Amino acid sequence: MNKREFVRNLYECVDNLDAQKLKEFLSENISFKFSNFDELNGVSDVIASNENFFKSVKRMQHSITKIWEIEDDIICHGIVNYTRHNDSMYSASYSTILKVEDEKIVEYLIFADVSGL
Repeated sequence: MNKREFVRNLYECVDNLDAQKLKEFLSENISFKFSNFDELNGVSDVIASNENFFKSVKRMQHSITKIWEIEDDIICHGIVNYTRHNDSMYSASYSTILKVEDEKIVEYLIFADVSGL
């Protein structure tokens, strides 16, 4: 697996607000933590949460500025631009840590200040 391509494909489906496509990247037993929200465990809870979050914005676009690979872990950093439903914009710096096993994400940690949404 090309980890850089994996990350780009992951963010492509996130930017398309496609929670069902996102499911293809996730382990059944995934641990997921986004910003200051509660940690979620299990793919069905993670998908439901992402579906709800995707409904809260009109669109989003991630710009990846750096990707690091450390054994099975992938770390990426960039800027995410959100468009709210009223067409106003909000941007945030983000960092994501992914632990990948057998080409599926088992731990997904997202660090971003989305309080302005």
